[in-house]
Amino acid sequence: RLVGPNVPAGLVGTAFDEGGVSITAHRIPYEEYAAGVAPREAAPEGAQRAAFCFNAGIWGYPSWEPAVAVLLRQSDRVPVVVTAYSPVESDADEEVVDRVARALLAEGLRKDASDEAWYAWASCGNPWASRVPRPSSVRDEVLHSSQYCFALRWPSV
Repeated sequence: RLVGPNVPAGLVGTAFDEGGVSITAHRIPYEEYAAGVAPREAAPEGAQRAAFCFNAGIWGYPSWEPAVAVLLRQSDRVPVVVTAYSPVESDADEEVVDRVARALLAEGLRKDASDEAWYAWASCGNPWASRVPRPSSVRDEVLHSSQYCFALRWPSV
């Protein structure tokens, strides 16, 4: 499923199904989708196998924080991969994840987790990043889509 407030309107209501892979598009914040606010197509329980946040800029949009909280809560079942254009952006995304995870710990969501328990791997270069350069506002900086990534997987107790 492609889920988010910026999913192109032209994709909503369309579906792709090939070789056992089904993709549908939903123009709604992820936390609302996960809570069942939007109508969903029939799917077997646990059909979601992973969540990907491609070049999401989590650091730059406070509206991501509720979705990050939902993603962390389900990351024992659904691994989450976050990509970024640069190491600086990836580190900033991790800072937001850390802040949200610590808030969840303070709420008593988990009592057994250390500060870093929510990472399957920390920010690193992505060997499958795009090779197509993108313009940057920083002089002499060359960006590539999904150049850096990290993954969340909060182990179940």
